[in-house]
Amino acid sequence: MTREQPTGLALRAPTPADTDFIVAYRTDPTIAQAEGRDPAPTRAAATAFLTRLLAGEAAGTSRTWFLIVDDRAVGMIGLWGYTADRTRCELAYGLLPAYQGRGLMGQALETVCAQAFARDPLVALDCYTASTNLPSRRLLEAHGFTLAETLREPDQTGREVTMVRYQRPRP
Repeated sequence: MTREQPTGLALRAPTPADTDFIVAYRTDPTIAQAEGRDPAPTRAAATAFLTRLLAGEAAGTSRTWFLIVDDRAVGMIGLWGYTADRTRCELAYGLLPAYQGRGLMGQALETVCAQAFARDPLVALDCYTASTNLPSRRLLEAHGFTLAETLREPDQTGREVTMVRYQRPRP
């Protein structure tokens, strides 16, 4: 079975109207496992995440973009956890499974990194992923991130996992 190729990628800020996408994203078991969390058990739990996301945007503590293909949100990428002097932050991303493996996140990653380094006084971006998440690791390495450390820590469910932290310095 071949995957239909999308016609193009756009990035846009999330809005309160993005409930259906957030529910699909937060309830997907594959995405939840990759993010080290349980799937959202209800629509209300999933939409609570959208509320927190929008609050972070409004407060200036995070920046998020939705990946749009054929007028449909299919993933997200964001910056959060800024240091007080805004010289470091964490990059996080995810795609609905049907859109993975098409190069979309690589395009989004380059756009977001360029915007972040142009707008903020960032010295470096950090990105954490499970040590076993080889597609994510290959993506980061292909886009200028280097392995900075390996660590053991509990994921969002409390399970102990081996994580890797990648870092991309300011160009």
